[in-house]
Amino acid sequence: MDYLRQAWDGESFPVFPHTHWVALYLFSSLSQGDLEREIVEKSLVVLEHFASEEKVNAGELGEVACAALAVGSLAEGLLQKLIQRFLDHQDDAG
Repeated sequence: MDYLRQAWDGESFPVFPHTHWVALYLFSSLSQGDLEREIVEKSLVVLEHFASEEKVNAGELGEVACAALAVGSLAEGLLQKLIQRFLDHQDDAG
């Protein structure tokens, strides 16, 4: 947890989408101080952007969705983007 707090630059974590969804899940599950709330809120923004730009790979869609579900209603926009990605890439045969 301290590693994540130290890696946060005030807007995002360096480079990888997985750091954002892992932090989103962890910090939304704990009692939160100001820093933790900021990480959750801004990680949602970053992940929404990654989901829109398809920077979240197909293998991570489920993990990001689970993290977003843990956050609750605050993550509704992210969940909508993820569900749309699932639907857009669904094979016609199911």
